[in-house]
Amino acid sequence: MVLALTATVVWSAMIAAASPVLIALFGRGGEPLGGRRAAGMVLALAGVVTLVGNGSPAAVPHLDLAAGDLWMLAATATFAGYSALLRRRPEGIGGVAFLFMTFALV
Repeated sequence: MVLALTATVVWSAMIAAASPVLIALFGRGGEPLGGRRAAGMVLALAGVVTLVGNGSPAAVPHLDLAAGDLWMLAATATFAGYSALLRRRPEGIGGVAFLFMTFALV
């Protein structure tokens, strides 16, 4: 509920747009990224930074983040971590049990 009261939909969408980059970083597990994937990540991240900074990437460190923005960052990081862990789910564990264990540990 804090997110809905203190963050705008636009900010939340821009923060969520960074989730593919986080999923790729969290899910690497020692694997090389490859040139195309790394270029895509850099391009996606540059787009998010440009949008968040209103065209000026230098403005990003000086942004005023509301509590809802921080909740959205946490939600995006949690989703990315869960998505990365899905590739490592053991065979004998069902989807619901794995979901519960993942969020109980995070």
